[in-house]
Amino acid sequence: MSADAVGTDQGLGINIEAIEAGVLGACMVEPDYIAELSGLPDDFFTKNLHRQIHKLLVRRWLDGEPIDMTLVHAALQKEGISVSWSDLTYMTGEYLSLNVIGNVQELKDNYRRRKVRHHTALLMQKLEDPRFDPDELASEAIEGLQGFLEPEESTVKRFGEVADLVIAQGLRGEERDKGIPSGIGGLDRALGGGFKRGHLHILAARPGMGKTVLAFQWAVNAAKSGFKVLFFSLEMPAESLVIRQAGSEAGVEPARLHQSDDRDLWARVDKALSRLNEAPLWICDDSTVTAAKAAAIAKTLKARHGLDLLILDYAQRIADTISERQLSRNHLLGIVAKSFANLGRQTNSGVILVSQLNRRVDAAQEKRPSLADLRDSGELEQDADVVAFLYRPGYYDPKSDQTRAELILAKNRHGRQGVEPLHWDAERVRFLSVDERRGAE
Repeated sequence: MSADAVGTDQGLGINIEAIEAGVLGACMVEPDYIAELSGLPDDFFTKNLHRQIHKLLVRRWLDGEPIDMTLVHAALQKEGISVSWSDLTYMTGEYLSLNVIGNVQELKDNYRRRKVRHHTALLMQKLEDPRFDPDELASEAIEGLQGFLEPEESTVKRFGEVADLVIAQGLRGEERDKGIPSGIGGLDRALGGGFKRGHLHILAARPGMGKTVLAFQWAVNAAKSGFKVLFFSLEMPAESLVIRQAGSEAGVEPARLHQSDDRDLWARVDKALSRLNEAPLWICDDSTVTAAKAAAIAKTLKARHGLDLLILDYAQRIADTISERQLSRNHLLGIVAKSFANLGRQTNSGVILVSQLNRRVDAAQEKRPSLADLRDSGELEQDADVVAFLYRPGYYDPKSDQTRAELILAKNRHGRQGVEPLHWDAERVRFLSVDERRGAE
C-alpha cells in the first residue's frame, strides 16, 4: 500500500479521510477519546499525517501530558512534521458532526476491509502464476483471512481446557476473582465474595430511599480495600458526596459541616478522612456525561491507573442524553444497560448501575419492590447479573421503625436470593449491616 492509502471507500461511498480527521479532532478537543485509539496498529489511518498525529496523541496521553490543538501543533512542528494550523482547525471542525465512538468503529471496520482487499489481491496475483500450487494457495487464503475474523484471544473455549485451567490454579493456590467487597457481609457472602468483574449489578429504589448513600458506601469500602473505583455522580456534586462521607467517617452530622467554621471540628474531620485521602477512588460529577464519554473516561482511567469497579448514579439520567428520542423510555434504559455491561467486560471491572423505580411502587399495596417493578422502569433486568432493591418501611409509614432497612437481593446469578437487613443511621447518613450495628453499640 502507498504511504497514503485511498481516503474514500469506493464501494460504500464513505469519506474515510474526513472521518479520520474528525476523530483526531475530537481527541484534541476531548482527550478522553484517545482511549479508543490506543493500541491501534501504525497503518490504521489511511493518511500519513493522520498516522503521525495519532502516534503523537497516544504518546502524550499515555505520558499524562496536556493535550489541546495548540500544544499538538507545537509538538508536531518540533518533530519536523509539516502541518498547518488550518489542517488542525479543519479536524476539530469535522469533529462537531461526528458520533465519535461510532466513527472509531467505522474506521476499524474500514481498516479490516482494506487488509482483506490487500490480502486477496496478493492471492489473485499468485493464482495467475502456474508456479503456485492451488491447494497451498487455498490454505494460505484460509489462514490469512482467519486472522481478520478471530479476536486476539479466542472467546470460544472448550470446557475441558477451562476446567484444567481452574483446577491447576486451585492446586497452585492461585486466587481467582473472589469479588470486590461491598462492606456488607451478608451481601458479599451471597455474591461469592463481592461484586464480580465483568458483571452488571443493579441497585434500584424509589427517590429518597438512600440509594446514592449506599452506592457511594460501596465505592468507599471497595477503595479502602485497595480496589480502584470510578464513581459517576450525575445528580450530586463531588463536594457534597465528600462532605457526607466526612460526616460518616468522623461521626458528625453532615449538615453541620455545610455551615461550620469550627477549626477543631474540621481537624477532627481531616483526621477521620486521612485514610481515604490516598484511596484509589475517582469521582466524575459531570451531569451531562454521555454513555460514550463515560466509556472514554473509564478506559482512560483503566489505562493509566487500573479499574476494578465502576458505579453509575444513575441510569435514567444518562438515558436522557441519548439522542434517539423516538425510542421508548424502556428501550433507552436497555441501551444504557447493554452499554455499561459491555464496558465492564471491556475493562474487566465490575459495574453497578443505580436505577430509580417509578411511582407505580408507591401506588401498590405491597411497597416492597420486586423484579416486576424494575421491568416497569426499563429493560434493565435482562443484562443484569445481580438485581438488588433498597427498601425502608419508614419511607411510607412515619410510625414504623425509622432505622429499619432492607436490601432485597431479587436476582443473583452467583448464588442465593434473599433479604439482608440493614440499619439506617439518618444522623450520620449511612447504612450499617446488623453485625456493624451490634459492634457500634
